[in-house]
Amino acid sequence: MGKTSRQKQPAGSKRHPPPSRPNIESGLTKPGVRRLTQQAGITRRSADVTLHAREEVPRFLEKVLRATRAYQGDRKTTKVSDVVKGLAYAGFPIYSITSD
Repeated sequence: MGKTSRQKQPAGSKRHPPPSRPNIESGLTKPGVRRLTQQAGITRRSADVTLHAREEVPRFLEKVLRATRAYQGDRKTTKVSDVVKGLAYAGFPIYSITSD
């Protein structure tokens, strides 16, 4: 016989387990790649774009963050100027003139 609204479940028990979420070990999901390409102005994407982006984005971030860490020095806090200088050092300047 099924449970009715009058029957109480034991405290802490749930009727159904929570749905399992996909393990995001790649770090970059398909919707994330879609948002990046839309921001860049790309309208159509092939199926391989997600796979290539999952390979290239971590490399790019590692390169920029390594350069940013060099400008950060001994401080615990990373400033915007550190990231701007790190991007310029990595070959991706976002400002034509950086102040030192």
